Amino acid sequence: MHEVHCIAHFAVARYLHHNPAHTRALQAYLARARAHPNGIAIGYTPRASDGLGRKYAVGPSAQTLPRDARLLLFGETHWEVDLRGCFYELVRRCLQRTDVHIVLPSIGHMRQRLVEHLGHVCPAAEAVIHAKRIIQHALNNGGDEAYRGLRRLVPLAPNAIRDLLCSVGHAAAAVAAEWARVPECARDPAMLTERNTHFRILEQLEVNVMVPFIERLCELKAPRSLIWLHDGIWISPVPPTEVLEAALSAAYQAAGLPESLHDALAVRSLAEDRAALMQRIAAPVNEQTVQQAAKLRGIKRRADMMPAFVAKRPRGLLQSEAVRSLFTYFNRTERRH
Repeated sequence: MHEVHCIAHFAVARYLHHNPAHTRALQAYLARARAHPNGIAIGYTPRASDGLGRKYAVGPSAQTLPRDARLLLFGETHWEVDLRGCFYELVRRCLQRTDVHIVLPSIGHMRQRLVEHLGHVCPAAEAVIHAKRIIQHALNNGGDEAYRGLRRLVPLAPNAIRDLLCSVGHAAAAVAAEWARVPECARDPAMLTERNTHFRILEQLEVNVMVPFIERLCELKAPRSLIWLHDGIWISPVPPTEVLEAALSAAYQAAGLPESLHDALAVRSLAEDRAALMQRIAAPVNEQTVQQAAKLRGIKRRADMMPAFVAKRPRGLLQSEAVRSLFTYFNRTERRH
């Protein structure tokens, strides 16, 4: 796959003035880009020890850049094409191969129902964010665990949400058990734990769809530039809708999944996001905020170096409200700048 960037060096300098922590990643990518002015040929390979699962770019690439840096270089010319609610929709489709009689609504309807319940106990913007995250949490760790996590953030979350999340968790468990028997999806037992089994199976299902989707898309209408971002792509120029749907239909067939394409893809231009980014970096830099973000980033890095047994159960070390607030502030500062 080839990546063709659109670099404005004055914008890069301004961006790094606002985001000094991204300097190393951008410098590595730009050095590679200078050596390949007509576009970089990128290879993708899995990192898991069993050779399965999500594929990651080899060497500096758009995939390895922070999202805002990627937006700076590619947002003016690329479109985003995502599999809408990828893991959830894969589970919904794969339920047909199990003996479990659970009917899940589409990802859009599921999010809407969760937002309606959460809208009574928290602001609307937060309800949308929580709805997306807790579905993923339920897919990976089960409905009860997801609901407990939600209650720590939204103590008044209604019990109706627990029922919805439990249906998602039970469906994910049934699908993972069924597809673990399929050789193309069976993962190495040595790398599976109670908390990652569903994710490991679902990420391989995702790859089983995305690889033939990209291959068929390139056969039907070869793009000038394509960036693979696990459950979606950034592409330039964007193909017609019928080409995208034909490629996805072929991918579902290759993966042995039902071919329902209704509302399966989310396609949008990245130009508005890039314009908003350019407005943000045009503003004067608040040096105090940048220094605070760097300091907090150092705290987070030290937390990331904790032993493996801590990483499995981080809540025990983060019971203090002060520490949790510190991490929350770091994340908001990172997004803002």
